[in-house]
Amino acid sequence: MNLNIDFENSKLVVHYKYDNESIKHVKKIVRKQLPSKIKFNKVDFTPEDLNNYVNEMVNILENKGELKRIAVLDPDAHKESIHVAYNEELSTLPKKN
Repeated sequence: MNLNIDFENSKLVVHYKYDNESIKHVKKIVRKQLPSKIKFNKVDFTPEDLNNYVNEMVNILENKGELKRIAVLDPDAHKESIHVAYNEELSTLPKKN
C-alpha cells in the first residue's frame, strides 16, 4: 500500500496492489468515517515494483552502452509509469524550462 496526497482535490490517495480481505476491511471503515477525503486506487505496479523495473532498465542500458544517453529515469507510481528523458531531448529545451 502506498499513500499520496492529491492536492488538487484535497484527498489522500491510497494505492494498493492486492484486493484482499484486509484492504476491503480498511476501505469499508475509512469510507464510513471519511468518505470524501480518501480515495482508494488499485494499481498494477507498486512504487517498489517500478523502482525494481528502473534498476533492471539501468542494468540493461548499461550493458548495452546506452546509459550515457539517458538523463533521467523517473518512476511515477501515481500514474504507474516510468518517464525516460534522453540527454538529446533535454539539450533542445529552452533554458527556462
